[in-house]
Amino acid sequence: MASDAVRPRDQQQPTPPARPVKGGAGGPPAPAAPGGAARLVQFYHDVLGEMRRVSWPDRKTLTDSTVRIVIFVLLLGALIALMDLGLQFLLVRLPAILFGR
Repeated sequence: MASDAVRPRDQQQPTPPARPVKGGAGGPPAPAAPGGAARLVQFYHDVLGEMRRVSWPDRKTLTDSTVRIVIFVLLLGALIALMDLGLQFLLVRLPAILFGR
């Protein structure tokens, strides 16, 4: 199907009228947007309200989770180190041993 750009002007679809702008002529004035400081204060109050609704873990749960995460990270680091050593042997040292470089 041909687009409006290639149709003759008499066969093109009419463009819809533009929407009236709030606060324009004939309409009620647009409410003033709050200033940057007022928006910052409102954001701060909203954050405080959200923080009050958060269910915070007790110390035992927090300590247990922290220990588990530290152990997991150490094990993952050891696994990556072993894979690095294995790949280094296969890709660097083994060819040097086999081909006498």
